[in-house]
Amino acid sequence: MHKKDSIKNPIHNKINRSKKPPHIRVGMCVAYCIWVITVFVAVNYITSAIIGWIVRSGHGDWLGNANVAQTLASVFIYVVTITIAIYFPYKLFHDKTEIKDLGIKRKLPNWVDVGLAPIAYFTSLLCIFGVMYLIKQFIPGFNIEQRQQVGFNPSTITTQFELILVYFTLAVLAPVAEETLFRGYLFGKIRRYFSVVPTVFITAFIFSVMHLGVGFLTDLQWNVALATFVLGITLGWLRAATDNLWASIVLHMLQNTVAFLFLFAVPFTVGR
Repeated sequence: MHKKDSIKNPIHNKINRSKKPPHIRVGMCVAYCIWVITVFVAVNYITSAIIGWIVRSGHGDWLGNANVAQTLASVFIYVVTITIAIYFPYKLFHDKTEIKDLGIKRKLPNWVDVGLAPIAYFTSLLCIFGVMYLIKQFIPGFNIEQRQQVGFNPSTITTQFELILVYFTLAVLAPVAEETLFRGYLFGKIRRYFSVVPTVFITAFIFSVMHLGVGFLTDLQWNVALATFVLGITLGWLRAATDNLWASIVLHMLQNTVAFLFLFAVPFTVGR
């Protein structure tokens, strides 16, 4: 196997970390986490407000199809979020982020990335089932069956075109964009100040927080956040082990593809 395609030990995958005092390193880590959360949430709310204004102003006929509107909104949200997250720190603080800093060091995934994905998928799936079982034993009232809010309703999908849009949004766009933001940008920034293990756990935690959904404490998707945290650890390990973003993107795409098949493709096929 060529050296550049080999899997590195994430524990010993060292880079030149900052020599700054601990409180400075912690502060920078917190700042980057808050920055990513703030940008992502703000862009989501602003996008919702813009769509609401368009509909109320009577110019929203092209938004009549909820699935098309959701896809367009998702593209806008992801592109704007990543652009702002990367551009403003560079413009204001000269904190430049290059493509290689995002973990994109090859144009396409290689066979190692593709081969690791199913192994990591089943491993994370077993871990998720195990964690859910333990949580249910210690917290009997914990709802492990709450459905994730993904922005699409299976009952509104009536054409194959809409089904393709849903797949593109959930299993292509979301994995690429979210991995670029969390395992690419945020992982790379935190890795400047901490070793691999805390970096993996911190990015997994922020990733899970962003999947809590919206609502009061009892309405939040705690089961989804917990499952996403476990998945995030696996995604982070792949990012560190391969020193590249592709393996985590492939795993994320596989995870969302399986969910898409059960939640959307099967009901669409059976209901026809």
